[in-house]
Amino acid sequence: MEPLAVSRSDRRWTVRFQPDDRFAAVQCPEWAQSIAREHSQGAHIRLGHVGTSPCVEVVALSRYRYPERSDAVEVAERIAEAVES
Repeated sequence: MEPLAVSRSDRRWTVRFQPDDRFAAVQCPEWAQSIAREHSQGAHIRLGHVGTSPCVEVVALSRYRYPERSDAVEVAERIAEAVES
């Protein structure tokens, strides 16, 4: 799954997979957070839904854990694929 955009702040990488205006509402359900944390401690995920299927909007990861952009993108892609499967 290819991200649309990757941005960074002082603390986090934000890897966006869907446009922020695609969903009327986004959620951060515990089951998805649990999957994200299995791949990376402190990871955070936001989901929208298309019908009944979850669709990953954003995965946020620590810059301290992943100082390199490419590493953060790789982990975010794995998290997104695990959540959507």
